[in-house]
Amino acid sequence: MGNHQDCVYCNHCLPCPAGIDIGAMMRLFDQARIAMRPELRAAYAALDANAQDCLACGECKERRPFGMPTVECMAEATGILAE
Repeated sequence: MGNHQDCVYCNHCLPCPAGIDIGAMMRLFDQARIAMRPELRAAYAALDANAQDCLACGECKERRPFGMPTVECMAEATGILAE
């Protein structure tokens, strides 16, 4: 599992080539890990691009200020939030 507790949803890791709003995605992911609710899956599905769209290119890793393992978190978020 990814260690993402340092994400503060600042989006300094953007732009994402896949168009993912990483801050919004991580906020949903964190909320789902606390308590999965149907509205979280609905919000995930409504995003223009979500964790499933991650290209695992690593461009975000060059810009992230807190060392969050973004690519690993996207893979984990897909497992939790994708229907």
